Amino acid sequence: MDPDQAGLFRQKLVHLEETIDECSIALEKNSYDIRAQRALFDAYDSKISTLREMAVSAQY
Repeated sequence: MDPDQAGLFRQKLVHLEETIDECSIALEKNSYDIRAQRALFDAYDSKISTLREMAVSAQY
């Protein structure tokens, strides 16, 4: 994987981790917050997809 692509993946993962942290904090305050639940699910789903993309890119 070239350094530019690795940097983009790193930036995306940092952003996703920030989103996950924010959603987790919101859910600690109100576990019934549907928007925070959905956002947390979507962030984890995006993180999984990004990690899969990274794994595939690393093979080439």
